[in-house]
Amino acid sequence: MNKLLGNFLNIIIGSILVWVLVYFLFYNPEPIVEQGPEDEIIVELFGEGAIVTLDAAFTPSGVILGKEDVTLDGNVVGYSYHLKGTGEYFNAEGSIEFKFLLDIDFTLLGFIEVEYGHTGGGYRANTLTFIRGLVGTSLVDFEDLDEETGSTASTNLLTDMLMELKALLA
Repeated sequence: MNKLLGNFLNIIIGSILVWVLVYFLFYNPEPIVEQGPEDEIIVELFGEGAIVTLDAAFTPSGVILGKEDVTLDGNVVGYSYHLKGTGEYFNAEGSIEFKFLLDIDFTLLGFIEVEYGHTGGGYRANTLTFIRGLVGTSLVDFEDLDEETGSTASTNLLTDMLMELKALLA
């Protein structure tokens, strides 16, 4: 009887450990790491005195929630597009939300992470690395990069979001 009870407890404890491990690796997104105030990122990319103004004439559609014009000395020097996408991963659903900062030729200068509630573990870090690798890329020329990135649910979602932005810019 003691051996049976011991085996039963080993199975229960082992199962709990597996579920805890799965939870922290796949279902619990990492907390957002502060990048610093949004204004600092705008100044770093566009220059001291850059002003961000909501484009009231822009109509949100699909994953594109909004557009802001970035001006410096009264001239438009770039744009901020606010994108949010929702997708499935590991039998769950989550969203990714970023502001993409573009120059007037639609070249990606940087990004601001608004919310990352998608895949946890190292997938968030991979997603941020993926976006950093796109800095300097013209979104007008942007293509689906699945073959190059080793696609994951999060990079697929992000690529779909950027393809929708590309369609808007074309």
